[in-house]
Amino acid sequence: MKTHCQDRTALLEAVYRENYREMLFYVQRILNDDFLVEDIIQDTFTHLYLQETLFLSEKVLRDYVYGCLRNRCIDLLRRKRLWRVYEEIYRDEYFSKPIYIEQESIYNELLSLVEYQINKLPPKCKLIFSLKFREGQTNPEISKQLNLSIKTVENQLFIARKSLKDYLYPYLCS
Repeated sequence: MKTHCQDRTALLEAVYRENYREMLFYVQRILNDDFLVEDIIQDTFTHLYLQETLFLSEKVLRDYVYGCLRNRCIDLLRRKRLWRVYEEIYRDEYFSKPIYIEQESIYNELLSLVEYQINKLPPKCKLIFSLKFREGQTNPEISKQLNLSIKTVENQLFIARKSLKDYLYPYLCS
């Protein structure tokens, strides 16, 4: 006869094995970051394993897992956005000190190269890029604001990033 703990563990393992690929796609769609997807899923299941919560069925557990994944992704996105704000404050403070004149010069040169390439982007691509990286809007927010599909927003961001990457590569990797 199985104990409660064995039943619970078996249920967690079953949900993990049967839904792993779907969970990967789900988290990837929210985060748009391949590197963190598996970590989020593993952390969620580790947390659930350590909890004493009872689940009546595999479906109830699966629904609960997806809710946990969504919440962890939202928390991570909030932390990333907050980190960007801290980064900007720190960067401004760091480069305002006279000791770092050379770094500031390099930073300003790089910034002007980025601005130059951004200004060469097609108007719609430039607008989407600015909304995403200057104003910190999400793809769905941009999509709604500009009345475009999310796929169009993603494609335009890909074009902008590729353009910047191709343009800056010789400067950064020489």
